[in-house]
Amino acid sequence: MSLRSRTIAPPEAPVTSWTVFGLVSIPLLVLYALTGARTVTGEDSGELVTAAWQLGIAHPPGTPIWVMLTHGFQLLFQGLSPAGAAAFGSGVFTASALGVLAIFARRLGLRTSAVILSAWVVGVGHEIWNHATIAEVYPLNLLILSVVLLLFQRWHGAPTPRRLFCLSLAYGAGLANHPTFALFLPVFAIAAMIVHPRATLHWRPILLGLAGLALPHLAYLQVYLAARSGPYVSWGVEPTIGGVVGHYLREAYASGPPKSPMNFEKLLGQMAHWVRYLTQEFTAPLAILSVLGLGLLLRCHRPLGAICAALAFLGTFGMLAFLKFDLEREDMFAARVFLMPAYLLFGVGMAAVVDRVLARVPRGSGWAAALFILPITLAAVRFEDQDRSRYFWAADYGQAILSPLPPDAVVLPGGDTSTFPLLYLQAVEGMRPDLLILDKSGVVDRDQALALLPSELRDQVREASSAQLREAVLLHSMRPVITLRREPLPADSGRSIEPFALGFTILGKTEPATLKTLRDRQKSFVAGLRLRNETAPTVSDLTADLIRAHLAQVRAGQHFAANEPSLAEAEIDRAEGHAHGVKETLNNTGALLAEHGLEERALKSFRAALAIRGDYHLARRNLVLTLRRLGLSREALVEAARGLALHPEDGLLFAEAAKAAIEVKDGPSLRQLCARRSEEAPLDPAPDRYLGLYSLHVDGAPLQAQAHFEAALRKDSSDAESEAALREIAVRLQSPPERTAPEAASSQFADLAKLLKSDLIFDSGRSREGRSPLGATSPPSLNPIPGARDLDRLSAVPSVGAPSIPGIRSAPVR
Repeated sequence: MSLRSRTIAPPEAPVTSWTVFGLVSIPLLVLYALTGARTVTGEDSGELVTAAWQLGIAHPPGTPIWVMLTHGFQLLFQGLSPAGAAAFGSGVFTASALGVLAIFARRLGLRTSAVILSAWVVGVGHEIWNHATIAEVYPLNLLILSVVLLLFQRWHGAPTPRRLFCLSLAYGAGLANHPTFALFLPVFAIAAMIVHPRATLHWRPILLGLAGLALPHLAYLQVYLAARSGPYVSWGVEPTIGGVVGHYLREAYASGPPKSPMNFEKLLGQMAHWVRYLTQEFTAPLAILSVLGLGLLLRCHRPLGAICAALAFLGTFGMLAFLKFDLEREDMFAARVFLMPAYLLFGVGMAAVVDRVLARVPRGSGWAAALFILPITLAAVRFEDQDRSRYFWAADYGQAILSPLPPDAVVLPGGDTSTFPLLYLQAVEGMRPDLLILDKSGVVDRDQALALLPSELRDQVREASSAQLREAVLLHSMRPVITLRREPLPADSGRSIEPFALGFTILGKTEPATLKTLRDRQKSFVAGLRLRNETAPTVSDLTADLIRAHLAQVRAGQHFAANEPSLAEAEIDRAEGHAHGVKETLNNTGALLAEHGLEERALKSFRAALAIRGDYHLARRNLVLTLRRLGLSREALVEAARGLALHPEDGLLFAEAAKAAIEVKDGPSLRQLCARRSEEAPLDPAPDRYLGLYSLHVDGAPLQAQAHFEAALRKDSSDAESEAALREIAVRLQSPPERTAPEAASSQFADLAKLLKSDLIFDSGRSREGRSPLGATSPPSLNPIPGARDLDRLSAVPSVGAPSIPGIRSAPVR
């Protein structure tokens, strides 16, 4: 039954589908072209545009259909930059998607004015409009989904084999473009079996449908051919079927940073964010009307209305069962794009409500025309916030990174925000081709890294881990190395790290005059550092905020170097304000403060980072190190124990916890810590060494200490600290020792000792196998500082899972 049958207005004059398509698409395309990006933007733009420009390999799953179509736009619109042409392609895809959706809604019997009005409202929604102005794969997703809805509607009216094949072919293109289509597939499959069981539950239509789903995946031949030619952006894809399939299945993301476990509180938080995004897209009243409209469709158009309602629910709250993301700002910012397909369905629901309203308005009253003031007003109000025609954040940031670098330098970026613009500038714009960007996709290119090393070292690190290979490049590269984060350097490496432009450079033995020249150059660079959008504001997004935060950190570092702590703290305030809710920025500002003697304030930054993500391991390490540096050993012991609960393999946290336990003379906690460490790393001599130190310096029991040190040497005969302690004991035993009774744990440590013994801390983060369910490894150490307490001179940090000198660590620049 049609919605039209329930109305009182007379029927409209016939309107062709092409007319509806043009009335919706052309105004929106003009709007998108006016506000579209002219150069590279943030998020994945730089990497995607580069992949399309060179017909390379985009990030998993590869999206070869988008790559080839966007390459066509770049060739067709050569008057635009490659990034501008890709953004224009997104505008074409989005405007076309809404035009096709309007045809679908019109064929449901809804009025043309209601359909056009609703399509325009969806088109000027925050996220739909945003992605219509940048290079992204999601606008093509919207177009494919709209086409699938229209083709299903046609097949529902006449279930011919030809229409079934066209439907499955379109859906296969969606599956080949993005994995969200795999989530929606059961909805269409179940609907097809219900509405036309005879036309689907037979081997011939099943084979026909499967063939249609499979054929678009032949586009992945592009990925295979690109892998064979060694493209600039390759994501490490091997030119084999297995390599291409693994890329399609997103295997590169399987080893990414772990997510916090799902619980009811986290689910409620995710749902609240979903509601916020929905109301941001439509405004709260329109969002409510859209939900009501889906109910009308469900009642009046059972098959197609049910599909719209099911897709809207599955594309919003139902998606929470399949997505893994946390509530921190960066994760939520990345997850918001998955709601975009549902916005189309909410738009159809809105059209149903508007149609019902217009049915009760006399024709010729002017109310229908008056309603169009709504999308026009929304477009005018949001225009400035959506206008990316003057967005230069990413381009200027990338140029500021590359321009001052020495010839033939090796660049180690710190994350997507600092990497992808560099790819575009070098591979597409041809800027600084002499530089080697060693990390283009989150993984150091092994062959390129080995080529940087002296021949006598290559075989030694050929099979080394990525972290070891990266360290070898830092210490032994035959070309100058610039890194955008402060890298860990072994204390005995003879190398130092100095600020250079927006990153750091690795130095060997340097003359004081040369070092002064380098620092003067850095001062001049920071003084002249200005990006266009710092004075000419444009769209505000996460990329812009992260860039602002990085610039503020660089300026803060320069103020510290100039002995201007008040100005430095003001820049740190600015950094934390721009990147609020980003734990990496809070950790980095805390590291900067701790390095320059502002430990009390650094604690606030580290704790703020942990408030965002309680298992953020890097901030936990830095918090423990800073607490011990301030002499707050008992707090350090508690925080270290919490960190070890999730990362029992972390040797640095164990070392800090053991030292803190010795400093506060908490023997029961120390014994529990050492027992756990011995279970985790049976060959590590550190537990016996720390027990020996406690017996020697706290209990005053040299014979007992001697037994512990000898046990440590049995595990590692090269343990120099235990050997030195045994020599000290031998000297002591030559004179009558002053015996004292071993000190028992005082009452103030009883609760902590009980907690440690009860396994509440240590087992809370373990699986049955005794490992952390997150499966994380220790992050790279950065910003080394001297040890916090005298005890650090008595015992070195264990070599298992930790650097030789504990230090404050910075997160990668995102």
